[in-house]
Amino acid sequence: MVHEVELNPNHEDTEEDFCISIAENAALSAAMKQIREKERIVITLRAVESRSFQEIAVQLGMKYSSVTMVYYRALDKLRIILQADEC
Repeated sequence: MVHEVELNPNHEDTEEDFCISIAENAALSAAMKQIREKERIVITLRAVESRSFQEIAVQLGMKYSSVTMVYYRALDKLRIILQADEC
């Protein structure tokens, strides 16, 4: 069974829904394989492990602003991939 995931384009209130869906959604798992490794790591640390952007930045040796940019761009990519799979 594939659950539909609706990601808010304004990036509001999507992290908890996204985290729950990661383990349940085969389409999302497949989409995660289509993004860059760094994007997968940032998404996993933020959405699954509930790390703050600052914690992720320190762990990965990145700037805070770079982590947030990677995270939100990766969410956008996942949204596009998932919407394309619906067609």
